[in-house]
Amino acid sequence: MTWPDIDQHRDYIKSLLGTVTAATIHQRLRDEHKPQVSISSFRRWAYATLPDEVAKSQVTVLRDDIEPGSEAQIDYGFFGQWIDPRTGKRHRVWAFVMVLPCSRHMFVRPVLHLDQHAWTEARSAAPPGRAAHTGTR
Repeated sequence: MTWPDIDQHRDYIKSLLGTVTAATIHQRLRDEHKPQVSISSFRRWAYATLPDEVAKSQVTVLRDDIEPGSEAQIDYGFFGQWIDPRTGKRHRVWAFVMVLPCSRHMFVRPVLHLDQHAWTEARSAAPPGRAAHTGTR
């Protein structure tokens, strides 16, 4: 697919910019209109033909300052795969991540399961004195 082919969907793309990511727009185009274009080609087209709209869609909204130690931001993310050397079995490994907003200090703990028990153990393993209140954002 060439840029003129992408350009046929310009109004549709413009309507989504600022609402969803470029990757989501690319996927929706592929699902709904069947164009054969890579994500990198799509991004190049968007930056070249809709620079103002792309820039506006990437605006970061600042939040109010918080008191140091009053909050921790917690999330899980896919870390990779690990092969147990004893059994040869492949496992998905997840990362428990806790970030302190003021200092941006990050604590990361690999876990094999995404459950309450793993969350509690990972939170307990975080260094002491880190945020009295833990919440997700």
